[in-house]
Amino acid sequence: MASTYIQLPAITISSATIATSARQDLQPLATQLPTTLGIKTAAASLSIAPASDAVFSTTPAALTGSFQEILNLTNSAQTFTAPASVKWCKIYADDTNVANIRVKLGGTATTTSGMQFMPGRSEDFLLSGDISVITESADTNQKINVHFGV
Repeated sequence: MASTYIQLPAITISSATIATSARQDLQPLATQLPTTLGIKTAAASLSIAPASDAVFSTTPAALTGSFQEILNLTNSAQTFTAPASVKWCKIYADDTNVANIRVKLGGTATTTSGMQFMPGRSEDFLLSGDISVITESADTNQKINVHFGV
């Protein structure tokens, strides 16, 4: 099949026509921009920076803590009960321990299941709940403590 071509007349556009068209297209946007730079009220500002009349809390919410410890941990699982509204916790395995400790958040630790805490290890967790702990061996009187942040 043969192609058919249609010849169109040449179009001449002046730079003045382009400028006028651009001005017409950009005029609605320009009315939304502030006419000067600097701090403005919320109603007169763009949302690229906080408004001068914005209200921010400059005092952080008070944090409270709850400290719990087990001084006689054995190879029988024990549980730290998290306080209501807990946000985080820090778990410490005492550096005088002679056995590794297994720790599990949201489940029951066993001698082979859970995060392993060697003597002296500590970890921060940004979420928390009840914490199960157990020693990996029959060694008694291992020490572990938890600081809950509310």
